[in-house]
Amino acid sequence: MRSMIKTLTGFGLALGLAVAGWSAPAATTPTVPPAHHQKGGMAGKHPTKSAKLGPAVININTAGEKDLQRVPGIGKARAAKIVKNRSFASVDDLVTKKIVSAKELGKLRSHLTVH
Repeated sequence: MRSMIKTLTGFGLALGLAVAGWSAPAATTPTVPPAHHQKGGMAGKHPTKSAKLGPAVININTAGEKDLQRVPGIGKARAAKIVKNRSFASVDDLVTKKIVSAKELGKLRSHLTVH
């Protein structure tokens, strides 16, 4: 008798859960992310500053603020500081004049010159 009650109780509980939507998850089809999240979806539409600048090297003693802003890591404020503190003997003067940190200069060095 007890086993029959346990069986009926278990069946009732399972039926109640199934009706409530608590059944085992059904097999679902994989979702496809939107095109702008897929690899290569928007990659070609917005080139980075490095891609825009290419292999060009900017002279920090002669370049205007707009040209300096083409360098990755140099925005409007930093370009203005460079122009204001002109007369650099070397690119390392950007660190000594406290315009960029030594770590930042490491990333910028390949794009800058003083010649």
